[in-house]
Amino acid sequence: MVVNDAAFWSAGAPTLLTVPAAVGGDYFVAAAAGSQTGFLGDGYVILKKNGTEFARGYVKTRSGSGLGTALVATFIRLAAGDVLTAVLSQVSNTPRAPSTILGRTAWFRAASMA
Repeated sequence: MVVNDAAFWSAGAPTLLTVPAAVGGDYFVAAAAGSQTGFLGDGYVILKKNGTEFARGYVKTRSGSGLGTALVATFIRLAAGDVLTAVLSQVSNTPRAPSTILGRTAWFRAASMA
């Protein structure tokens, strides 16, 4: 389900949330993602505002378990034009390399606290 009542999300940039004019304020932001089978080690979902990290969630995936899912949630003040991204990274196999997100496991939301 997609509720895009303030036009944060665009089909032309589906991995970003961009704060439109006149809707800045305090927001609850959350993201989660599951990595593909074969992911081992420490994994993170990292939230960024305008390219700078402001929160991260962590998951430890053991050998043979395959799927790892990380969640992160926090509050942040946003202004018009701010761009939010969520990144899934791992620190084994290929350190700090972006990992392939397993289909239908990822979500990314921002909800106004007003």
